[in-house]
Amino acid sequence: MLFAATIRTGEHYEEAALIAEFEHDPATTAIRPGPLSLTGVASLVRRRLGTDATQVFIAACERTTAGNPLLLRQLLRALEADHVRPDSRTPTP
Repeated sequence: MLFAATIRTGEHYEEAALIAEFEHDPATTAIRPGPLSLTGVASLVRRRLGTDATQVFIAACERTTAGNPLLLRQLLRALEADHVRPDSRTPTP
């Protein structure tokens, strides 16, 4: 049987006891994704803000979000809403 669930660490859940039961079961395999690579960050930045995104801008986005996909998407959404261009004339985030 496959059971898949996602949770954010540090948050309270009504089903905390059930989650703990799954978490401590020896048959459970936890998968904890790591941060995006610089290449992954570049892909998202360029997809959202344009293919002309500079490496300096992309590196600043990676540093700012530590490669966290959720934080990166939020940052890119805000930059897009502010019509920020990801080029060398734009101050980095």
